[in-house]
Amino acid sequence: MEQPDWVTDKASWRKHCRRVVARVSDLIDGKASVIECAREIVKLEFWLRAEEDSSFIMFRKISDAGEGLPSDSERQRWPGEERDIEDKKIADFDGEWKDVAMAAALSLKEKYENQTSS
Repeated sequence: MEQPDWVTDKASWRKHCRRVVARVSDLIDGKASVIECAREIVKLEFWLRAEEDSSFIMFRKISDAGEGLPSDSERQRWPGEERDIEDKKIADFDGEWKDVAMAAALSLKEKYENQTSS
């Protein structure tokens, strides 16, 4: 992807591109859950003015669908049984959304990784 004409702060643009690539790479490599990745990607779409990009739209849908699920860091403080119940819900959610999330992640990685060092 070419850097858009509206970019005035190239360092900030590259930083946000790197963050997108890092978050989707975490998902692709199995280091992040689908919902955690979606929540982080949604935060970045604003900075990249990518609200109309189909991959960002998909992550927004995933984030909205998982609205009631706790974050990974929040769950770590919970007692064992409660955490196990939520872990199951998140695993089910991830299973439901994994294929579309992976497709969107691969698309974003391809689109933004060449911007991380330019």
